[in-house]
Amino acid sequence: MKEFGLDLSKHNGDLNFTAIKNAANNFVILRAGYGNSVSQKDTKFEEYYKSAKTAGLKVGAYWYSYALTPSEAIIEAKCFYEVIKGKQFEYPVYFDIENRDHHKGASNAELVKMCQNFCDFMESKGYLAGVYANTDWFTNYISGLPKGKYNEWEANYGLNDGTLQDVKLVRNPRIHQFTSNYELNNKKFDRNVSYFDFETVIKERGLNGFSKNRLGKLTDNQVANEIIQGVGEWGNGDERKKKLGLRYTAIQNIVNKKLLNDKPIVLYYKSFNSTSIVDGLKSIGINSSLETRKKIAKANGISNYNGNTSDNVKLLKLARQGKLKKHKYAK
Repeated sequence: MKEFGLDLSKHNGDLNFTAIKNAANNFVILRAGYGNSVSQKDTKFEEYYKSAKTAGLKVGAYWYSYALTPSEAIIEAKCFYEVIKGKQFEYPVYFDIENRDHHKGASNAELVKMCQNFCDFMESKGYLAGVYANTDWFTNYISGLPKGKYNEWEANYGLNDGTLQDVKLVRNPRIHQFTSNYELNNKKFDRNVSYFDFETVIKERGLNGFSKNRLGKLTDNQVANEIIQGVGEWGNGDERKKKLGLRYTAIQNIVNKKLLNDKPIVLYYKSFNSTSIVDGLKSIGINSSLETRKKIAKANGISNYNGNTSDNVKLLKLARQGKLKKHKYAK
């Protein structure tokens, strides 16, 4: 997948988030603050968060670091947590480390430990955490950071002409900040591209302020059984893909294998009480076309069904008892 978005702080001033959304941006990552005090919360953070959510944008957050030691990084993480707790973020929360002039007193090992301490603290509080830095930093100052453990957000602008370019990235990041010259409504912004479905993972795991959804509590096999049995409200087609997210392919493969098994599959429609088989099927969300009814009738021992009254009465009787069998490939 590929999504575009902006990272924002008070320096961006007053913004129209609907315009940002309408310009093919899917997310924003907001500076929550900086340093070692909650009093240093970004003065636009609350306003930006509310406006972004209202506009239907996905939201992440970051904390700009001035830490000089690993213990100070934990202090910053605690401040970050106090600022963002109670909110929901579809994108990760990031440790922003990039100011070499400020951090020059720290060794590379200490800088790596700062990143780890910050992220580990945020993860202990139930957040999907990441590290933001530019290619130079990832290469020369925090190269010892375990690759892939934290959700790297790497800045590399190339020609910095506002467009996404093919540049050498050292971390294979999930987010690439590719320009600081993206123009929208006569303003310039940092723009990013995300290559990962953070929202699905975050919501499935119940992170970043979200409650763990039901999918996260079930195994692939359990979900597949519910789909076959017509329970769980997993839907079909694109709806099912959206609900299952990254697990769709694995679960659908299990469903297909079970449905193609040579063993007889006996499944039943939800019971309904109706004087019309057409209306009854519609009431439980089933296609009521003659072709479908023929298949259902055959599954229930009625051959040569043509919609006549006597056969419909038999089907309705089974339906009221909850014993109306599905045809084998009914979803």
